[in-house]
Amino acid sequence: MGARLTGLFTQTPEIALFTALAAGYAVGRIPFGTIRPGGIRGTLLAALVILAAGHPRCWSGGTC
Repeated sequence: MGARLTGLFTQTPEIALFTALAAGYAVGRIPFGTIRPGGIRGTLLAALVILAAGHPRCWSGGTC
């Protein structure tokens, strides 16, 4: 399934963008102790995860 998502995000980067926005908003609403990251930090974190998932070099120890 990961390869299918990577292919989908590669073919249509708009879907990756809106997925990062939606996932980031959801992550930003989850409190970590007394800190709530918010939508901007959550979106940045989600975008970095999507970027790392799309680049096999990131998983093999290379630079992203």
